Amino acid sequence: MPVETRKVGYSRGTYAASSGYFTPVATPTDVVGLINSSATSVTGKLVRITMSATITSAAVMNFQLLLRSTADTGSTPVTIRPITTDQSTAASKLTCVQYSTTNPTPGTPVNTTGLLKLVTLVIPSATTPTNLSADDDQLLWDDNFEGQPITLRTGGQGVYVNLNGAALGAGFQMCVNLIWTEE
Repeated sequence: MPVETRKVGYSRGTYAASSGYFTPVATPTDVVGLINSSATSVTGKLVRITMSATITSAAVMNFQLLLRSTADTGSTPVTIRPITTDQSTAASKLTCVQYSTTNPTPGTPVNTTGLLKLVTLVIPSATTPTNLSADDDQLLWDDNFEGQPITLRTGGQGVYVNLNGAALGAGFQMCVNLIWTEE
């Protein structure tokens, strides 16, 4: 299988962040968010989100990608420190967070639901642990396929990976990886 390559653009700062594997709350809503926390206008363009998971029981899980015009509140989010692909690039003005202790109070959805995409993952058997990792990442967003990047223009706007409050299967852990640019 050929390796996909592309240039994002050298005039933009490019950033990446990974939650690392974590166990969300028992009935999780938002689990990872990328929020424009800048008081100034920053155009953050989400280029790619992938998700991988491990689970030891059969399950059908729906992962949603939601767009919100205001940020989540409450809970105790853990900040995920992004890295830049060029060390001379300024620090990111977007904030990446993970929720794993309690569910946050959701921000205001865009267009009633805010749903950008729904990915269903079916684990058919509880006999063997399923590890969806590097080679099996579930693609939640890629601007090459979706048409254009998700753009966060004003403070408070955010995109969230959400599990819709569904009960998790036994042994569930997940990892979310994000890549974005800023102008």
